[in-house]
Amino acid sequence: PDPFTQKKQLADSIAQSVRDSLAHLDASQVKDVITGENTIVKDALKSLMNMTLEFIPRLLAALLILWVGFKLAKIIKKSLLRLLERRGAEASLKSFLGSFVDVLLRVLVIIVAMDVIGIKATSFIAVLGAMGLAVGMALQGTLQNFAGGVIILLMKPFKVGDYIGCGNFKG
Repeated sequence: PDPFTQKKQLADSIAQSVRDSLAHLDASQVKDVITGENTIVKDALKSLMNMTLEFIPRLLAALLILWVGFKLAKIIKKSLLRLLERRGAEASLKSFLGSFVDVLLRVLVIIVAMDVIGIKATSFIAVLGAMGLAVGMALQGTLQNFAGGVIILLMKPFKVGDYIGCGNFKG
């Protein structure tokens, strides 16, 4: 068929579709569209309002979790510092462990709060795990020495003035 015939068939098809739609049209639907009872904007606002009303309790719960979690992290950090003080730990060790525990607990609280809001924490945790693995592998020897130093500071197997012999050393 020639292009003119194709266009005429398309126009006839569209006209038939419109006639069928008008034949089955309910007058109340036309009234709703004309009066604004059934508009896309109104439906969008209703769904936005429903989403907001569902989100607000989760947001409040997340804020409460953050507030309580940060307070608990502070209490746990202070308790750890007091425990290390009673054991006579070095000042640098107390500072490091206190900061480490504080940051670790705060990150955990933030992850829990994100999960309550609806942000999936699994991918965030996977990224943190991968970063930890990468840093651990890069600093493997350094971290071993650091862990050894922390163990020496905690266990205190040596005192100032002690001599440590190694092999054939005579001193």
